[in-house]
Formats: sequence, structure tokens, C-alpha cells
Amino acid sequence: TFDDYEKWSKPYGIDIYIKQLQMLTNEWINGIQLLEGKKGNNAYNELIRCAIGAYCHFKSSYNLACFTMWKKDVYQNKEKLLELLKDERQLTKTIYGLISKDAKIGFEMTNHYYYNANLLLYKLCNLTEIEEVVKNYKEDCKE
Repeated sequence: TFDDYEKWSKPYGIDIYIKQLQMLTNEWINGIQLLEGKKGNNAYNELIRCAIGAYCHFKSSYNLACFTMWKKDVYQNKEKLLELLKDERQLTKTIYGLISKDAKIGFEMTNHYYYNANLLLYKLCNLTEIEEVVKNYKEDCKE
């Protein structure tokens, strides 16, 4: 399943997997900051958009890995989960803005995998619903 982090983090384990994703996203954002603020032609601007899109995917993967761990104890991890959901909402809005400017972002031709504006809006609705569940979670909840 999607939550089977023991399988998808092999052979390293979830702790190393999460640390590696965190290092990747931290360094990637540093690279984006080096690119931004510089003037360039259309190709350079496309490079920045693609770098930001890749960052959003990497960070979302990090968020998912953390979410699968933290949701095992929602009550103890409530604040971390809410912060993560807030971050995921911002990443989704960023990707939405990127695909509005560049239709190539979010489309992978060989597998015909893509997402569009409607799917991202649906994701925002799902994030709102999950956020409400987490906010209202009580220690004695069995859900």
C-alpha cells in the first residue's frame, strides 16, 4: 500500500530515507535561491520554474514520508501534522501557479502521467478535510 514505508524505504529504513529527503530538499532550495534574482532569457526562466517544480515534488515526498510516520499517533504529533499540512498546501499552490505558466510541468510523456489544475484543486480540498480531522482529533479517538 501507499503507507507501507517499510517496503518503500528499503534497504535503508524510514529514518535514513526521511533524513536523505530532508537533506535533498534543503540543498535544492539553496540551489533555487542561487538561481532566483538573476536575469536570464526564456530558457533560464524555464530552468527556474522546473527547479521549483522539482523542489515541490521532493518536498512533497518528504512530507508524505513524515505523514505516514506521524499519523500513527495523531494526538502526540498533532502540531507537526498541522504544520506539514500547511506546508503541503503551499507546495500545491506553488505547483498550481507553475502549471499555469508552463504546461510541461506536471506532464510526463512516456507514462502519460500528468496532473492538472482540477487535480490540484481536489488535493487542496483533501488537505482541508485532513486538516479538520487532525484539528479535531482527541486522545481517545479510535479513527
